[in-house]
Amino acid sequence: MNPSLNPLEQEVFDAYMTYFSAYARRDWNTVKSMFHPEITVIGTGIDEIKLTPKDIADTYNREFEQAPILSNFN
Repeated sequence: MNPSLNPLEQEVFDAYMTYFSAYARRDWNTVKSMFHPEITVIGTGIDEIKLTPKDIADTYNREFEQAPILSNFN
């Protein structure tokens, strides 16, 4: 635990690091398990598009299949 973070900040930090670690290791099941069941938006700002939950999962899965595995990430 980082003493400079309050409990809520630590919770957000831990969740982000869990997501980032799984993403970098291309652990699709862990990443997908962190999605809200009704996620329908991907992107930010001007590139934001609204899709069905299945379309969002398919988009992320396709990205995982096309990206290299970062084998040196722990």
